[in-house]
Amino acid sequence: MLTRLEKKGLVRHERTGSLHHFAATATRESYIAALMHDALDVGSDRDAALVRFAETVSPTEAAVLRQALDDMANSGTTPRP
Repeated sequence: MLTRLEKKGLVRHERTGSLHHFAATATRESYIAALMHDALDVGSDRDAALVRFAETVSPTEAAVLRQALDDMANSGTTPRP
């Protein structure tokens, strides 16, 4: 199973003698964000999907998203892929 995950780029593999060491290539949160990005790429109307998503989040989640967007705008950073 770890070899399959390695082929997908989700884990990296080092071999020391007969020992195999596997480690995650990204955080769980980064993986989930990538899945969300992939899901947006599947649809024909990305904007509509984002609006629909925004309509379904809780007020607390909306505040987190709003703060993250404000922080990015204020710092001049661009979204990470």
